[in-house]
Amino acid sequence: GGGGDCDSPVGIWKRWTMQILVIDCFGKGADSRERFQIFFGGIQSAFAELWPFDKNIVVCKYDGLGEFLFQNESGLVRVEPLQRFDKLDFIMIDGDLPLRPWAHQSSQLYKLLVMCIQTGKSVLACSSAAALALCAINNRGQREEIPPLIPLFPEGGTKGDVKG
Repeated sequence: GGGGDCDSPVGIWKRWTMQILVIDCFGKGADSRERFQIFFGGIQSAFAELWPFDKNIVVCKYDGLGEFLFQNESGLVRVEPLQRFDKLDFIMIDGDLPLRPWAHQSSQLYKLLVMCIQTGKSVLACSSAAALALCAINNRGQREEIPPLIPLFPEGGTKGDVKG
């Protein structure tokens, strides 16, 4: 060998940019935004220490994942989102919102988690996203729309809300 980058596994990794998707399921309040910054800072420092090569970290809200969902409402497969999803190396999800698997607001995140399960993507799902991932696994990717229990609490509310 001529001592070029191809002779070394490190040389191969130097040319590869790791793609990391961070999904923000935090609320809009100051406390929520601060918690997101702590989560995001932890991801940045972990990858800075463990992966000294190029990385691209993209942040999306839980309801803005359409650019990675390759199947639209009519069931047609879209190539560009499929390619974007395929290039992802890690997906990191955390938040303080009470996202339920049956709620419309979590439908994009649920679909993405199903895709991750089906393809074996590496996912770190914390808080309510962990419950969504568990439901996606247990329900084999199926998702049912469950109507609100009472109009004031479309996410279900508390036991006291339902009884009252």
